[in-house]
Amino acid sequence: MPTNGPVECAAPKEPIKFDIMAAMCDGNRGIGYKMKLPWPSLKQDYEYYTTCVSTLRSQSRDAGNKKIIQIRGRKTWLVAGEAERNAPNVYTIIVSTTWTEKDCNSPNVLKVVQTFQAAMSEVNQLDNQNEVDSVWIMGGASIYEEALRHPQFGRLFLTHVYKDFPSDAFFPQFDDSFKEVQNHPNKGKIMEENGVKYEFKIYSK
Repeated sequence: MPTNGPVECAAPKEPIKFDIMAAMCDGNRGIGYKMKLPWPSLKQDYEYYTTCVSTLRSQSRDAGNKKIIQIRGRKTWLVAGEAERNAPNVYTIIVSTTWTEKDCNSPNVLKVVQTFQAAMSEVNQLDNQNEVDSVWIMGGASIYEEALRHPQFGRLFLTHVYKDFPSDAFFPQFDDSFKEVQNHPNKGKIMEENGVKYEFKIYSK
């Protein structure tokens, strides 16, 4: 039955925020060398990394139907292990100007796109369909640089490795508007493995 009262419309959905996962040498900001990590194996860092980027956040009953989306460049995809590529609920959008989906040969690759913005358009479309649990930016350097400036940036999960190693890829500078989150559980805890000290930090704007 029609009424003369105002019609209430649902507020537009806020675009989903993404998080960035990275580790760098604290001095020279190195993140890679010859398509490998510059530093020796840091088991606890790898466990922290894989747990963060492959754990569903949603507690709803349909959480298992949602996707953890990782955005990676082609080289970052190539160096990922099989377990990482095929983790349950984890799906990847690859940013590459030279690849197509046929080059990946993986059911967990949702799309290959040419730009970071195109990857975010895919994310937003899936999120509008309520299919997204969380979004992680996995690198490399040029993707990190775009992500740090993007309006949908949420937090930066950054492992500071307190020793410099030869590197040929580097994490971009970020400005003073990034503040360390003060209440995260690992704040101030210095880890050490294989003679290398490191620390987990989280930043937001």
